[in-house]
Amino acid sequence: MNKSQKLEQQIKEMNDWIKTNPDSRELKRAIAVKLTLQGWTYRAIAGILNVGNSFINK
Repeated sequence: MNKSQKLEQQIKEMNDWIKTNPDSRELKRAIAVKLTLQGWTYRAIAGILNVGNSFINK
């Protein structure tokens, strides 16, 4: 599996997990991970999710 395929697989797994988890804090963390995998900056993710950088860095 090449790097691109691995990344796509990780994003698919995050999407599947997001669809099945109702806890809002865990959902925000999963979305943060997904956006990080897609190349978003921590600052942008924090702004989108309305959380501090420390939330993203965990």
